[in-house]
Amino acid sequence: MTDVAPSPFDDSRRLTGPNLYFAETGAALETLVGTPVPEALLASWQTRLAQARTALGWPHGDTVIRRHDSGASLAFSAPFDQLYAAADVNEWAWLASLYEHGRLEPDAVPFAPGHPAVWNAGQAMRSLAAAAGAEKRPALHELADAARARKLAFLADDDELSLGLGTGSCT
Repeated sequence: MTDVAPSPFDDSRRLTGPNLYFAETGAALETLVGTPVPEALLASWQTRLAQARTALGWPHGDTVIRRHDSGASLAFSAPFDQLYAAADVNEWAWLASLYEHGRLEPDAVPFAPGHPAVWNAGQAMRSLAAAAGAEKRPALHELADAARARKLAFLADDDELSLGLGTGSCT
């Protein structure tokens, strides 16, 4: 059995619908710092998040930072069909910011190719683009647009999608 370095964040998750932060889908990450996060570190996190959104062709939608005495959380909206990649983006943006500011222990640096490279943004963007591309489902976006045009509810999860609500819905 080998020792595993503790994770530099407390929680990373997909936001599969309306949530505490905004009404869209996205991803959220809770830091594990133990003290308030310096503004320079938060700014670096946001900059990397914007860099990834641009590289992936994602809209620059909502981004919410919640500061607290023991750290911070950052949530951002992302395409509903690429939420695993969105969680990867948030983790990379946080870890790369910690790395840049000398606050990431060497044993805690995730090993690529399993994780986007925190030490190389270009390599990280290629890894993140591959993850997002593998998840992307253009046909689902077409269905969502058609449902929206007809004022029908569109609910999608990992396995199924439902159009409409109640007894008139189709799954």
